[in-house]
Amino acid sequence: MYYCCKRVLSHWCDNTKIKRQKGCRMNNKSEPSTLVLEQSSVGGIDLRLISKALMDAFAPQGPIRVAVIGETGVGKSSTINALFNTKLPINHVRSCTQIAEVVKTTTNKGMPIEIIDMPGLGAGEAETRMHWHTYREVLPTVDSAIWVISAGDKALEGMQGALRVISSLRDDNLIEHIVFGINKSEHMEPEDWNAAANLPSREQESYLEEFCETVKTAIREIFPSWNGTIRYYSAKKQFRLDDLLEQMILAAPEGRRTKLYQTSDTKSYEDKVVDKRALKVAKKL
Repeated sequence: MYYCCKRVLSHWCDNTKIKRQKGCRMNNKSEPSTLVLEQSSVGGIDLRLISKALMDAFAPQGPIRVAVIGETGVGKSSTINALFNTKLPINHVRSCTQIAEVVKTTTNKGMPIEIIDMPGLGAGEAETRMHWHTYREVLPTVDSAIWVISAGDKALEGMQGALRVISSLRDDNLIEHIVFGINKSEHMEPEDWNAAANLPSREQESYLEEFCETVKTAIREIFPSWNGTIRYYSAKKQFRLDDLLEQMILAAPEGRRTKLYQTSDTKSYEDKVVDKRALKVAKKL
């Protein structure tokens, strides 16, 4: 089957307007090429469907690998637990990791997953630069990466220091595969979370959107052409987890998106709603 597919792939590449681009698990050279079709069909055959089928067939079958970046206490472990229903221990007092710590675990659905806690944040920029090789070696091997920031934290120097390290790798594709998430939305000013409906107040939403713009400005100081998105959420309240997961899936290599979705196991924020009537009222506002 494998060699048959290779012959079909070679035939279509030789006889249609198809370009090969290096595929990547964030630029992993070991992953098969991605097809970029300059025409959608030949002889009534949908080439894009063929391309997708072949990419899915040749996609690596190893466990999903997710890199987590962020300072201690921002909720990295709780975010992963909320997204994938894992049981990672949560320790708010552990010092900033100095190496890339790999945790191999299994989701509640029995799907294997590897979580890589990236080093360097929370330290000075000089120390962060010491982890240059770690970032260079690890980031290109993951399926998706999430950068967790605590809501309302105006001290973004640590983030910018690590971004400078990524910038020094001179691989613009890396930043495009990182999803920036603002966790702990419930603690955003003025901290008047609607507990009955499990939703932020309108004033909190306004401040959260404003903070997203602050983070975006900080990112663009390092990557001026960056045009990604930032999502605020709450791992504890299970708020907007689906939105965060959607961005992670879109940031993943195409051949791994289905598996990332299958590995995920998010819960709805409605599970924590105290008063269903309050939720209906809040949605109408």
